[in-house]
Amino acid sequence: MIRTLALAMTAVAAVAAAPLLSIGGAAADAGPDGGSPRCVSHAEFVQAAKGQTRLHIRHLFGTNGTFGDGGAGGFTREYTHCGKKTCKAVVEYNVGPKGVAKVALKHWNGICSHPV
Repeated sequence: MIRTLALAMTAVAAVAAAPLLSIGGAAADAGPDGGSPRCVSHAEFVQAAKGQTRLHIRHLFGTNGTFGDGGAGGFTREYTHCGKKTCKAVVEYNVGPKGVAKVALKHWNGICSHPV
């Protein structure tokens, strides 16, 4: 009886820990195509759509990006391209009445700097 109870508790603990294992680590920060957690691939970028939350975009791109500009109910975040490091994708967010930031516009080649 005690052995059966111990086995059952071990099984419950393993099932409870499984979601935690899938959340942690570098793989969880990579985008859906397995890209780098510090940049956004074009495949990830095209999946972003108007109305998606900033949290959803962070999960999709695998990065927070950097603050670009903001004011009057919205802001932009810049995301470095994977591969083409001289350009950044820009996502414009509107902040709704509940304080949730949602995608308003997006630009793949929003900011490009060319070496001199």
